[in-house]
Amino acid sequence: MTYQELWEKVQRFATALAGLGLKKGDVCALMLPNSIQFVVSFYACQLLGVTVTAINPTYKALEIQHQLKDSGAKVLIILDAVFVEAREGIKGTRVGTVIGTNIVDLCGFSAFKVFLGKLLKKSLSVNFRREVSNSQTF
Repeated sequence: MTYQELWEKVQRFATALAGLGLKKGDVCALMLPNSIQFVVSFYACQLLGVTVTAINPTYKALEIQHQLKDSGAKVLIILDAVFVEAREGIKGTRVGTVIGTNIVDLCGFSAFKVFLGKLLKKSLSVNFRREVSNSQTF
């Protein structure tokens, strides 16, 4: 990915986050590994003046819940492979929006490689609409 492509993705994601109501002073939680999604999400938040709290993807539900409550995060951007653990951690927090991504998103892989990754269970996929309560937006 070139710097120009990165900048365009950051701007587009910042626009999407603003469209969801995220504004200066709000907190967004990132539960992502070291990935292009983390970089894009982090800088998109910076463009909006949104505070970022990074949650370790290996945290368990109670640790996730503690960090979400402590930070007051309104949005959670999460890797689908760790959502099952986070689902319980979201309960009782201010998180109203969950945005999911897969590790192969934004990697420029061909459709065949994405299919192969899912087939070999190297790339997980979660149906966020089914997994998250109806009170949360996507």
